Amino acid sequence: MGCEVEVKAPIELVFERLTDWPSQSEWMLGTHIEMLSAPLSSTLSTPPSNSSRIGENFRAFTGLGPLGFWDYMTVPRWETPYKVAVVH
Repeated sequence: MGCEVEVKAPIELVFERLTDWPSQSEWMLGTHIEMLSAPLSSTLSTPPSNSSRIGENFRAFTGLGPLGFWDYMTVPRWETPYKVAVVH
């Protein structure tokens, strides 16, 4: 599945916004995301690297009220600012 959208903003800003999982509920209707765990490198006080977010785990509830479903996800690939893979 794929989709293309032209965005008039710096690629770094777009990538940062798209991969801010918890804030996706602001633009993904009916979805709430919770972080389950973060990779060890994200808990250190060092600048992020291309692989620093590999291994993140989170879940998203999509629905209305109590009716909906949980989708569990893991990040196996991270290439700032061009590519991120999320396994559902």
